[in-house]
Amino acid sequence: MGLKKKWDEQDVEGKWKNGAYAKNQAKLARRKQLGDFERFKVMVLRKQARFEVRKAQASAKASAKA
Repeated sequence: MGLKKKWDEQDVEGKWKNGAYAKNQAKLARRKQLGDFERFKVMVLRKQARFEVRKAQASAKASAKA
């Protein structure tokens, strides 16, 4: 009984869920559940994000030269 009380007082569950390892495990578990089309949508979104980042980097680089 004392352990559960201390566990709740210290908010161990909340700290665990906010940790990097637990977040990575949750991300991997979510990815395992994706279907083919969902994986395709993720790929397209990642490509779009990468394009926007590279476009911003190119414009910053061009403005730095000017």
